[in-house]
Amino acid sequence: MYRPQRHFNDVVQKFRAPADAVVARALVRSSKAQRKRIDFAYSDSAVIFVNGRPLFSGKAAYLSRDPFFLGIASLGFDNVWADFQAGDNEIVVVTTEVFGGWGLQFRFPDATGLTLPAACSN
Repeated sequence: MYRPQRHFNDVVQKFRAPADAVVARALVRSSKAQRKRIDFAYSDSAVIFVNGRPLFSGKAAYLSRDPFFLGIASLGFDNVWADFQAGDNEIVVVTTEVFGGWGLQFRFPDATGLTLPAACSN
């Protein structure tokens, strides 16, 4: 049986994020086992986990991608495909700050069969 709390604690303890890290957590309920695309944007760096499994790690800080990159979080450039099991699924994102603030944006282009239960705590 899936236990979201266990995955969240494992990520926080094993990632060893710097002091300027923020950990965001969300539960997504799936009506069946399915693969869904998640579009996202972040600044300055991010590691994305779904059900305790790392799916993405990247940097989008000011000047990190090219000499003109402003480090602005904007949807449409990054996405991952996540395998959701039937029932509750946990998304955890660890993001860090380097310069100019941090941010996260997420969306499901096709959210068929997905719902967001009441807000998570922890």
